[in-house]
Amino acid sequence: MDNLGAILEDFLLASDDSDEYEELLQIASNVSHNTPQEVAKTICYYEKTIPKMRDGVFKSHFRLKRETVEVLMQKISIECADRGLNIPVQKQLLITLWIYATPDSYRSVADRFGVSVSSVCRVVHRITDCIFALSPTIIVWPTGQRLYSVIEGFRSLNGFPGVVGALDGTHIEIKAPKKHHSSYINRKDYHSVQLQAVCDNKLRFTSAFTGMPGSVHDARVYRLSPLAKNIDRKSIIFDADHHVIADAAYPLKNFLLTPFRDTGSLTVDEGNYNFKLSSTRMVIERSFGFLKGRFRRLIKFPSNNLKFVVKVVIVCCTLHNLCIDNDDAFIDFITDSNLVNERAENASNSDESGISKRTRIASQL
Repeated sequence: MDNLGAILEDFLLASDDSDEYEELLQIASNVSHNTPQEVAKTICYYEKTIPKMRDGVFKSHFRLKRETVEVLMQKISIECADRGLNIPVQKQLLITLWIYATPDSYRSVADRFGVSVSSVCRVVHRITDCIFALSPTIIVWPTGQRLYSVIEGFRSLNGFPGVVGALDGTHIEIKAPKKHHSSYINRKDYHSVQLQAVCDNKLRFTSAFTGMPGSVHDARVYRLSPLAKNIDRKSIIFDADHHVIADAAYPLKNFLLTPFRDTGSLTVDEGNYNFKLSSTRMVIERSFGFLKGRFRRLIKFPSNNLKFVVKVVIVCCTLHNLCIDNDDAFIDFITDSNLVNERAENASNSDESGISKRTRIASQL
């Protein structure tokens, strides 16, 4: 069974074929009914050990406090109710959170929770799908009174006016995909997909887009993202004085403000503008740092199953927001060395309204 467990784990992390996945799980199930399994030593971990855990220990393991897990349970319990898998939904959720929170193998998690590797595979896919379905209701663009609270929150940081969000990207390291693997090699010479996100002043993600190959420039990632398309289609409408802030890799627009190019001859106003924009924009880097600090699987994701990777990344962003909404304090901060941070000059992609707006704000700060 140990060899079969290794095969199942490799398959889960590499396969995009759901029919083949189900077939292999059925084979594994048949084998497991006829083969002794050595999991009895931890079979009571969920039933006896977890209920006795101190709250701090529970959170250190599962990265969410008990109350947040209960909130999440209420949201997914019906959708993830047992459908042929004789494992309580809460146990399924805790297994999945352990996978997100650690680099542990599926075999070690199966041993810890007293289940088979095939069950861990099923559980992680099921819970991931359930939380992924919630993401559009939890990762949401600010509107109404909340929008103005965000703008005031950003203004209180460094006095930069009209900010509705901070935009940046980070790399999620993955195994080499089977197809077009060279496209996923980034500037630091490892395979990755990119996560582009916008966050508010409280580090809450308000937009998240992932899956683009690591070699793609972040300006192009932005152009292809739902955020850019929604702005173009007027699904997201900016007031004249509102904008997202980003670094110099992004195009300067009326609704997307970036720094002045520093060639050594910046005016006092331009230098002050750059400083305030950069220090305000740091919230998105902090969001990424706390995201990866809470969910360590995102630091180095041992998978080339791109569909699965994309879902897990969005699910972790969703859980990040859920924690903020429920006052579930951040645990660890990871200094994110995988930020996109391409410092390409954006002047050629600038529009006149963006140039004028940037100059006006610089003179007012």
